[in-house]
Amino acid sequence: MKKFVNILRDIIDEQITGAFPFAVDPVTKKELATDYSIDFTTATPTRSQPTNIENEPLPDINSLTDNAKNCLTNVLSQPQFKLKWSNIWGYSNRNIAGTDTKSEHASGNALDFVGAKGNLDPIMQTLADYLVANATELKVKNVIYNYKIWNSPEGWHTYDTSGGKSPHTDHVHVDFIK
Repeated sequence: MKKFVNILRDIIDEQITGAFPFAVDPVTKKELATDYSIDFTTATPTRSQPTNIENEPLPDINSLTDNAKNCLTNVLSQPQFKLKWSNIWGYSNRNIAGTDTKSEHASGNALDFVGAKGNLDPIMQTLADYLVANATELKVKNVIYNYKIWNSPEGWHTYDTSGGKSPHTDHVHVDFIK
């Protein structure tokens, strides 16, 4: 096992320094570990996520519905949103807090964007407004942020936080039309 780890470490080091022709841009080991998967039969890295999405960390793109993938790609391609997130959550097999109902996250049909500056980060309100303004194109069903929920045709209204539901002051939740 130790020999295997050393071989893997050598492969990663060579990729980072550009020793292989596919190492276009040097990247940190952290980025490499989350951005590539290694095919151990050829020692060739392959992209495990679309190359036009730049943010750390990202949800597993393969666990998301097409609408969630499209929204994630769209949001992170916008200059005002690039690298503004401390975390972006996607698939999570869980119920809505305080209920027996599965969350949209359980089917990969929801995203949570956590601002890099913490609770009530101004970028989160900007994102919530962007998602609402582009709801038709992005196939948005609901946006939840800061004790409010938006959906069509109701628009913004109070989000019921009874039963332990999150007020969503630390992240923007978006789920999509199926």
